[in-house]
Amino acid sequence: MTTPRDPHHGQNTWAALRHGAGPGSDQHPAPPATGPGEAQGAPAPPYGGPSTGGHPAPPGPPAGAGLPVEAPPTPLGPLPYHQGLRRHTGNAWRGILALVLLAVVFFAAQIPVTVIMLMESGWDLQSVRLTPLAMIAMNLALGALWPASLLIQRILYGPRPGTLHSITGRIRWRLFGSMCAVLLPAYAIYVGITPFIMPEESGPFTATMAAFLIVGLLTTPLQSAGEEVAFRGLLPRAVGGWFANPRVALTAGTVVSSIFFALAHGAGDMWLNSYYLVFAVALTVMTWRTQGLEAAIIAHAANNTFLMVLNSAQGVDFEESLFERQAGVGGPFMLVAMAMCIVVTALVWWRTSKPKVAAQMQIPEPVKATL
Repeated sequence: MTTPRDPHHGQNTWAALRHGAGPGSDQHPAPPATGPGEAQGAPAPPYGGPSTGGHPAPPGPPAGAGLPVEAPPTPLGPLPYHQGLRRHTGNAWRGILALVLLAVVFFAAQIPVTVIMLMESGWDLQSVRLTPLAMIAMNLALGALWPASLLIQRILYGPRPGTLHSITGRIRWRLFGSMCAVLLPAYAIYVGITPFIMPEESGPFTATMAAFLIVGLLTTPLQSAGEEVAFRGLLPRAVGGWFANPRVALTAGTVVSSIFFALAHGAGDMWLNSYYLVFAVALTVMTWRTQGLEAAIIAHAANNTFLMVLNSAQGVDFEESLFERQAGVGGPFMLVAMAMCIVVTALVWWRTSKPKVAAQMQIPEPVKATL
């Protein structure tokens, strides 16, 4: 269960009503006996009302007025991370609205980015280029998906924001460190050999490249974290809440969130879209395995940041190449990047099988039984 609220919160009153211990049941305590001065044979006063001495009781609210008539939508007990937003009622409309709101935030965040790019191009659509300032705006806009996702979950589902980070309701910093220890070296090696596997046209290292390098180091991790909280956190959990079966919930959440993730990149190339799908599925598996977002955030941030550093050092023209996603840009060489997704997922699986790291995940025993 992802929310720290008491799973029995609000159920005591409901249980009493269900078992006949409240107004309208046949298990009321006997009405008090008539006292001195009250007419013999007079009708008994209403339950809980004052004695009237045989006179009709004044009109009042009907029995049970103001009391709950149905169980409040409380969590269903310990649930795996991808089902953590499932409730007794309202799962369908909450999930749909969460997806709609997330899409609105995503597209609204692109407006300032577009405005900045147009301003720097003199409002000429034909000469729009990515600049360091535009990259700052773009990364901050995507990073804004993090607080936006926390707010959407809070408004629609109720749990405190930390429950979107992991099944414990917070970021597990010891696990975060363990995942850094295995994922950062893996991506450093991968990026280091990338120029030999996938050659990129390079150029001189200029002041503009230095600006891109600084911007990438400072803002790319935030951009990656924002995407993970949205696409591996809120989105699959909202979809997973539609299904009672954990496996069906995981499958549906993975498929929907991965497709949305690929579409969000706006690529027209089959190879690039295939890579985005594989990358998304790999990060979802990491999230399911660890029951939280720590490993996925590190993998995404390491991949993007290290590639930014490499491209900057090589003098790659970001202004031209970063948004080249039309048909024909990709190719079979993308299989190397897809294979890397599988490798790092296997590393996370292996590392979390060790007792020390498994303990750092702090997965409740009832949840372990469903994984």
